[in-house]
Formats: sequence, C-alpha cells, structure tokens
Amino acid sequence: MTETLKNRIKRNAEHDKERAAGSVGVNGGLNFLVEPQSATISSVFASVNSHGAGRIDTTPVLVGSGTGLDTAIYQTSSFPDDPAALKHFETAFTTKYLDDLFPFLFPFYRPNILETGRYWILSLLEHSDVARQAALSLTSYFLTVCMQETYPGEFEPCKKEIWGRLSQQTNGYFMRVQEEVEQLRLQAGGATVQDRARSMASIVQALLFEVALGRSGSWNIHLTAALGLFEEISCAQTKHEATPTFMSLLIGFGKPAWYTPEIDSYVWNTEQAGFRFFTALLIFLDVVGSTATEERPRFLDHYPLLLADIDEGEHTHEPISLQLSVYVGCENWIIIAIGEIAALAKWKKDAKSNGSLSVMELARRAMRIEASLDKGILRLETRSSESVNPKQNRSPSWYGRPPPLISSQTASSIWAQAALIYLAVVVSGWQPSNAAIRTGVRRTISLLLPIKSPSHLQAFKWPFVVAGCLAEPGEEQHQFMAILRSNNEMGMYGVMTEARDILLKTWEKRCTFDRDGWEMASCFRILGFPVLLM
Repeated sequence: MTETLKNRIKRNAEHDKERAAGSVGVNGGLNFLVEPQSATISSVFASVNSHGAGRIDTTPVLVGSGTGLDTAIYQTSSFPDDPAALKHFETAFTTKYLDDLFPFLFPFYRPNILETGRYWILSLLEHSDVARQAALSLTSYFLTVCMQETYPGEFEPCKKEIWGRLSQQTNGYFMRVQEEVEQLRLQAGGATVQDRARSMASIVQALLFEVALGRSGSWNIHLTAALGLFEEISCAQTKHEATPTFMSLLIGFGKPAWYTPEIDSYVWNTEQAGFRFFTALLIFLDVVGSTATEERPRFLDHYPLLLADIDEGEHTHEPISLQLSVYVGCENWIIIAIGEIAALAKWKKDAKSNGSLSVMELARRAMRIEASLDKGILRLETRSSESVNPKQNRSPSWYGRPPPLISSQTASSIWAQAALIYLAVVVSGWQPSNAAIRTGVRRTISLLLPIKSPSHLQAFKWPFVVAGCLAEPGEEQHQFMAILRSNNEMGMYGVMTEARDILLKTWEKRCTFDRDGWEMASCFRILGFPVLLM
C-alpha cells in the first residue's frame, strides 16, 4: 500500500502539470496563475506550507475588506508568529467545518440526540494532522466561495489564489498519509486497530478534499489504499471467528458507550461511531467508483456482514449493521443493486472479451436485479406520506432541528430510477430510445426538478449524471441545465462542475457512440479520467 501511495504522489504531480495549461477547477478551467491581488483584499485564511518533510502548518491567505463584513474573526495578519491567533483561527474554522461544511457535504447524516452525534469528527481532527488540515483548507475555500457569491465581483482573485494554493497542498496531504502508513508498519508489536482506522479515516478525509475541489482524477489509488486498511482491520478482528459479525469489528474499538437490551439499541463510543461512518462511506464510494472503472466492487461479498437487512430511511434506535440511508441518503437495497449491476457489467465485459457471452445468462442475471429494484420501488410508493409532522412524529431525530428538506422516500426513488437506467444500458447497450431508459429519465427529472438545495443536489451527482447522459436533445437537456442553474449557489463546485462537463461532452458526442461499445462507464471517463461521482 505504501508503494501505491508513492506512485499516487508521482502521478498526481504529473496530473497537475497536465492541468496547468487548461486547469480543471471550480469553473471548469481555472488558471492557477493569478494577477496581483487588489489593495482592498486583506489577509484571512490558512494555506499549507512545508516545514520539514511532510510537515503541515497553517499561514494566512485572503478575504476581502470594505464589504461591511465583521472580519474580526478573520484578522489573522499576525500568523504564524502569534500562537493565540493561530489557535483562535483553528477553533473558528473547525467549528465552521462541523456546523456548516460537513452538513453541506453530507446532508442526510443527521444523528439524533440519543446517539453519539458528530463528536467523532472533532476527535478525528484532534488526532489526525492530515484530516485537520484538509478540513481547515476545504472550509476556507468554501468560505471564500460563499463570500464571492454574496458580494459578486469582489472575491474572484481571492478564490483563484486559494484554489491555486489548495491544489498544491494535495501532494503534501498524501505524503503525510504515506508517513502514517509507514509508521503503522514499523510499530513494535504491530499497529493497533485504532491506528489503522485513523489512517483509513485520514486517507478518506484527504480524498474528500480532492474530490470536493474537482480533482478526482486519481481517486482510485486513494480509495484502494483505504479499502486495504479496512480489510486489514476486518482480518485482524475476525480471523478467529467461524461466523464473523460487524460487532466483531466494532468491539476492537472498545465497549459501546451505552446499550439498551430491551430494544437492542446501542450508543457507540467515539471511535466506533467514526469507524461506522467511514465504513458506510467506503461501501458507497466502492460501488459508485466501480461504475466508473468497470470493476467488481470489492465490498460486494461483505454486504451480509456490514449492511442491515432492513433500511427504510429512518430509525428510532441504531442497529448494529449499517443503514446507508442514514449516511448518504440511499437505502441499502439500492446500493446493493447498483453494486450487483457493476459486477454484471464487469462479467459481461470479460465474457465478451473471451467470446463466451451468453445473452440468456446475461438476461437471467439482470432479471433478478431488476426484480429486486421493482420490489423496492413498490415499497417506496406504498410507504406512508413523505411529510413529517413533528407533532405527530416525535422521533428523537427531530428534537432541536427541522425535518430534512428531502425525504428518504424521494432520495431513494431518485437513486432507484437511475439504477434501472444503468441496468438497461448494461443489458441492452447504448440505446437512448429504449422504453425503460426513457421512462427512467423522465421520472428522474420529475424527482430532481423540485430540488432547491445545492447540498442535496450534490448528494445526487451519480443519478443526475446517469439520467442526464441519456436525456433527449431539447426539453430534457434544458431541464437538466435548469436543475443546475436553480442550485447554482454553492452547487457549481468540484464534482458538480465535472458532472456538468460530463453531460455537455456526452451530448456533444452522442451521435458518434457505438451502441454496443459505449457504456455508462464511458460517460464517466469522457473527460479523460474516471470521475468519482460522490
């Protein structure tokens, strides 16, 4: 895994050089070279400077003045000589990450008042230099984007400057991760489960940093390293058990903070809560990534161990097994189906290459997945009303906070329709006129159009692109662009920009596609590299 990270750093350096001329960024083509800053711009944020090998530290970047903003919290011109100011900055921006940015990136992750909550994030940032600096850097960039949108025209140089600096920091993060992995291997007596889990979390946190900034071209190397660490943890915790369980993994992080036997409900300790989150996220990333790489998801055989049999988007107590809807808004049965479709795509590709493809066997496998999706969609349609009335439903999830903007039923319906489109393309090839595809695209559009939340739209990047690539010229394509425009505030950044570019390039070249040779994965790679639509 260390060699993997070393190769990643070398490749990323080459990737940066290739992008320097036309630099893919927030606006689809940022130039890292910026003009001298305006005299009205004063110091604010933190970029990363190198102080020794792999060392990450903070120094100021920029924020505008003369806007009427109360900039007292951002006056950091005494950095880095004033430890108190540096501590104040880190505390302020850590709070912004916890309160604003993390909920924006994961709008469906809303642990209720009786659960561990998001305290594990604070614990991670305290223990991992890489995770902390990635969080601070990303928060600073988003803050600058927010200010530019609030005060148009005044902060474009600021955003470009921060983008240029952040793009240079990525290699530093992964060099530090490489050091952490090396330290794990050198520890006397072997690394602990906690050490491996923190390194896994550091890799994923740095990966989120890259993807959020639209630098997802080399994500697969990082994801592979994180998955490898998870498998090490799994093997270490379950090697002596005939029938491993998810609790076998969790118990390696200590006892739960609380257990209520009457309802079989747990309150997890901090380490367990963080491990559960990153495990759920890795399952999700593994599936979404596999649709772009045309590889079988690595976690596919682990689903019975990790995922709950029932996931209907809400819970009053937390079971041992994972409910992915709690973390990413997509219920277990849909993620499982998409993973199986990705595995089917891999099987079909291999069978075609060696001349052994059986159309009947392909249809048989596809029918089983389709039946599972149809059954799940029927359950969604027959579920109780989507509206949540706090007076009638006094779930502890909603005490002290408003109900979610988008219900689990709607979120899962969006993913399920996109899964059916994906399955149709895998089975029948690129046939935009296929009745199942046309129905799926229309239904997906009808579900996406009402969304007026950039935070939630970015959570639907994968279904947005799957349906959008097959949109018909004219009204349907205009509707997808309208969806982007209506969620433009804080929505057109990073991977959302890559999602838009995938659609535009696919629409431009659709007349040249070979029906039998073009797949959804071809769309995900149309920018010259596989995009991770998370």
